[in-house]
Amino acid sequence: MSDTTTPPREEETEGSSRQSSRPMESMSMLPKFQAIVRRVFVVSSAHDTMLDHAREGDKLEAMGLLVGTTDEKKSVIMVRQAIPVIIGKEAEVEFDPEHYEVFGRDYSPFWVVGWYHSHPGYGLFLSTIDIKTHAHGFQVHNPLSVAIVVDHTRPPSSNIAAFQVENIDIPHQPRYVQVPLSIKSESDDEGESVNG
Repeated sequence: MSDTTTPPREEETEGSSRQSSRPMESMSMLPKFQAIVRRVFVVSSAHDTMLDHAREGDKLEAMGLLVGTTDEKKSVIMVRQAIPVIIGKEAEVEFDPEHYEVFGRDYSPFWVVGWYHSHPGYGLFLSTIDIKTHAHGFQVHNPLSVAIVVDHTRPPSSNIAAFQVENIDIPHQPRYVQVPLSIKSESDDEGESVNG
């Protein structure tokens, strides 16, 4: 995925309940350059949206935003919506200026918790470009953000994975780590484990 500009940073707002209102609250206390998310839950409708977007692209990569919340300990992400943005080329997605409008929208009571893209037929991982995109376009601005990769050609039990990047601040040494992910029905409290 190519990207020449980073998405706008979320602004802080007041408010807190069981789910935190914005990820930037108390961000100074969180480690900035290591993976800190312990689990990702994706509601089934968001999972379906990502897979439908990937199927629409077929053999071309599809990319979108993830909108959701964090728990009060700021270690669990709940992806409530997937917002399709673009279908790109076979092995990359490049933003045009008009695509950045979606980054600045107000998704209250949720916020952008990361991004997703598809790897049609070639598996669940982050490429070198994906690592740079996530590290510098998302995670450096919001250490809680995650990158989700979907592959609609794989069986349902293995067609989605979540990642964070570690060692962002060490030149030539950033690496991705997989974060346990569960698909959750809109009314389910536990979720079905996919990879953790």
